[in-house]
Amino acid sequence: MSRVFANIKLFLFCILIIQIFSLLSCSDSIPEISETSVSIVLDYKKENALPDVRLSVFVLPVSEVGRVSYIDVEHIVTGLSWKIEDPIILTANKKYRAGSPFLMPPYNGNIPKGAYKVNYTDLSSRSTESELNLSYKDDFLSMTPSEV
Repeated sequence: MSRVFANIKLFLFCILIIQIFSLLSCSDSIPEISETSVSIVLDYKKENALPDVRLSVFVLPVSEVGRVSYIDVEHIVTGLSWKIEDPIILTANKKYRAGSPFLMPPYNGNIPKGAYKVNYTDLSSRSTESELNLSYKDDFLSMTPSEV
């Protein structure tokens, strides 16, 4: 009977070791970005007023989205940057994205067009980069809701 308990203990110990190694191997994976999306958000608060403008950036990581620590977004030409320290997690089509739709332009400025660099950093302080390009029609920023 004691031999049966010893075998059960050995079996449970082996399962525990396998689980620990599988958890460690998952957390040691280098972060990768599968897809990055960017858009301009125009917020019309009053009927005949110009919109408030902000930038929306979301990253679809290859690894588990819950491992995101922060995301840096930088306009390459101007150096204008944002740090998303507490990213919002969105789900659509069984895919999880991390980012923010609330990146505001500098005071009395606009969101610059062109190339952006997105740096995704996980909880183990490992990073990966992605580049994206933002383009939009300038006249959208000067249109009231009735003109749109």
